Amino acid sequence: MKVSPYHSHGTHVNSTTLIKLNRSEQANLVAEGPMGPINVPYLLRFDRPVDTDLLRQSLWDLMMAQPRLRAVLSPGWFTYQLEVLDDEFLLRQLFDVAFSVWTGVPMDTPAHTEAAHTQELNTPISLQRNLPWRAVYDPRPEQPVLIFNVHHVMADGATMGFLTQALLARLQGQAMSPSPIESPSQRLGLWPRRPWQWPGMVWALVQAHRRDARRAKGARIVTLQTRHYPRFSHAKVHHAELPCTLTQFKAAAKAANTTVNTLLTACLAQIFLAPHRQDPKAQAVLRIAVDLRKYFPEGHAPRMGNFVVNMVIRAGHESSLADQIKSIHEQITDHLARFERHERAIPYLLLAGLPFIGLRLMSKLLQSMRASGGLAKTTCFLTNLGSADVLQPKGDGPRLTELRPLSVGPSFFMAASSLADKMFLTLCHQHVDFDQGTIDEFLVALQQQVQSLPR
Repeated sequence: MKVSPYHSHGTHVNSTTLIKLNRSEQANLVAEGPMGPINVPYLLRFDRPVDTDLLRQSLWDLMMAQPRLRAVLSPGWFTYQLEVLDDEFLLRQLFDVAFSVWTGVPMDTPAHTEAAHTQELNTPISLQRNLPWRAVYDPRPEQPVLIFNVHHVMADGATMGFLTQALLARLQGQAMSPSPIESPSQRLGLWPRRPWQWPGMVWALVQAHRRDARRAKGARIVTLQTRHYPRFSHAKVHHAELPCTLTQFKAAAKAANTTVNTLLTACLAQIFLAPHRQDPKAQAVLRIAVDLRKYFPEGHAPRMGNFVVNMVIRAGHESSLADQIKSIHEQITDHLARFERHERAIPYLLLAGLPFIGLRLMSKLLQSMRASGGLAKTTCFLTNLGSADVLQPKGDGPRLTELRPLSVGPSFFMAASSLADKMFLTLCHQHVDFDQGTIDEFLVALQQQVQSLPR
């Protein structure tokens, strides 16, 4: 059914609504200069044709329902904030820039899809002038593709899941409810609940720091990097799938008495460490994304915004995969317990001072760390979207056959997701740092590692 583009519900008047930026969002602004676009382009492949006008209208409705999707970056006295736009005439013009039909090579092969995903990851989004998102649609007659690209200042993985679910529901004909403007503060997820809990939290933080220092002492961090350049380059994307179904991987995790996330982390650690068997001090350092919303009081967690924190897992040589799983499980349990007990408040409280330090100085520090090799102290950033089947709405309308989350990091980045029993991996790295052969060898080793798992 054809629909008229830009049909909206109600009239919007000029107003000034400002949203402060939290610690994570400020940090993304810091990285925006040296690293380039800090985008979150999700690739969605549909199981049937989707009318372009219907998709356009659905994205318009999504933007009008979510204030952050029609917000621009506005400079304040000390830092930046978001200004929500409500002028419909202006929004229509900005929407025409944000939404476009793909004019490149059709995304009908893995290579073409990878290239399009890479292009969108590296396409700047002008936060002060345009909408904070882009959407390009390849309306192929078979399995059309949408790349929905939102700036990381506006959204993290959990937010993107929520937006994807809302968009799919709208394509099914369901109504879209507007969302209120939510507080961007991370305080409720980080700070102790009572003032008298702070001294105990500080002591626990000191003890945890000592445990982390003992584990890191004397370690030589391994990476996949082929070269090191003092400056950031554009990012490169790779698409892959695990050579097993999600059901089979769950069975392997159950057989190992662990979770899917821990098993995947252990497999990656073994692969990173394998070329360094003769080095007893070799360690793989994996930064794993954690959704801070889980630690908010019930009913107070926001849906929109950036609430990603991370935990650092250190994997050394172990005698077997089972021992590696045990070590990683203990570390993950320890780190999550710290979040649960709100023992991470002080480090993040210090980072909340970014506006007073100045984004320019922080960007200079980031560039200096890149030049000195300080950012090579991480082997891999890892995030797992989990099963995207929960995002599929009820109904007989368009459904997804592929969903690939993606973001960019200062080092090797990997995003895992699953859909319809398939397990997808999307990789990203600074192009100048890696040879294609290194990535190919890594993917072959990963396939062999997964195929060797008992199921």
